[in-house]
Amino acid sequence: MAPLKKRLGTPGLVRATLCLERLRIAKKGKSHNIAIEKLQNPVTSSKFAVNVEMKIMDAEDRRNGKTSEMSAQERWNLIVESNRQAAEETLGKREKRAENNTIVEQLSREQKDIYNKINAIKDEVKRKELKRSRNLKMKQIHTKLGKEKIVMAKN
Repeated sequence: MAPLKKRLGTPGLVRATLCLERLRIAKKGKSHNIAIEKLQNPVTSSKFAVNVEMKIMDAEDRRNGKTSEMSAQERWNLIVESNRQAAEETLGKREKRAENNTIVEQLSREQKDIYNKINAIKDEVKRKELKRSRNLKMKQIHTKLGKEKIVMAKN
């Protein structure tokens, strides 16, 4: 294989000015708890799309149409904020579960006790037995929570 210089010919002189701007990406932090599951409804989805478009147009009007002078980051922040506001207005926030399920709480305490016993015992046979019983408790918890989730989804 021939050397690179011979293959490409004589190298030319290139002069460039490079301007780097640090792109700030929002950190995943506090969630706004927006009820996005409502977007499955076509009517709500179209209302949301119209609302987003209106929010962006309003923001552009407030800037007197000077969006071409904005940096990419500023435009992105404008879009994100418009989406968030439209989502809060159109979709609303998720409702927190305030109900206490005593059965699940009891099972959870029992599995926690079993977990502590597993860590305290060194005999492998007893540990396996305790792990099996803990796994059964965990399965019961998940089954109960799954049934609740199905009931809540129907409502």
